[in-house]
Amino acid sequence: ANAQDDCSVENWKKTMFELDETPQLSVKLFDKYNFSHIWLDNRDCYLGYIGDNYQRLHIKFTEVKKKSSKRYVVKGITKVKDNVCDFVGEINILEIRGNLYSSQETETTGESNGAGTVLARFEFKENKQQAGTGIFAGELISYWYIDKRNKLCYDPGEKELFNNQYVGNWTSYKTGKAKIAVWGQGWPPCSNDLNISSSDFQVDPKYVKYGWELPEGEWDYCRGNDL
Repeated sequence: ANAQDDCSVENWKKTMFELDETPQLSVKLFDKYNFSHIWLDNRDCYLGYIGDNYQRLHIKFTEVKKKSSKRYVVKGITKVKDNVCDFVGEINILEIRGNLYSSQETETTGESNGAGTVLARFEFKENKQQAGTGIFAGELISYWYIDKRNKLCYDPGEKELFNNQYVGNWTSYKTGKAKIAVWGQGWPPCSNDLNISSSDFQVDPKYVKYGWELPEGEWDYCRGNDL
């Protein structure tokens, strides 16, 4: 079965959180922290797709700025086939889950000051003056931890295979029609039918022609991802 059939935002969130027993934390506790650098982190490229054929979607964030404890404004670039577009938009935090530790607990256990997930809603509007543009909207989940200096950090720990997972739709300005659109670092969410490997991300040959071409013997999908 095509993984896209049940890849609604709600089904995806349920799958992501079904084993998450960490408590929900007050967003107010994170007023002094800034998630911008987590969403701007480029240690791994974004791998994404749009539409029923898993057409390759390239996306790059060029600016993320905190405006309040929940609201961030965003700028970036998308590319589908040869069509490159600018976008602006917002990320709004919905909930934060995880554990926070006191300094005393940290010194005793040698752990960080805390770790968890952040769930947020996004809406990115491509430039209407450019060709083939629309609006990306949906929700995202990112993994974070707080280091011993009390700095909020991108979490590459047990989630090292993926982070910053976005699931939603792209809606055309011209036609009003919507397509599934997802992307993430490590591999795209909702990619079971696209991915033929259980240990890493490898594209099924039947979808290679939709923007996933690579040199023979090469599996680095970040190649050609520069925008």
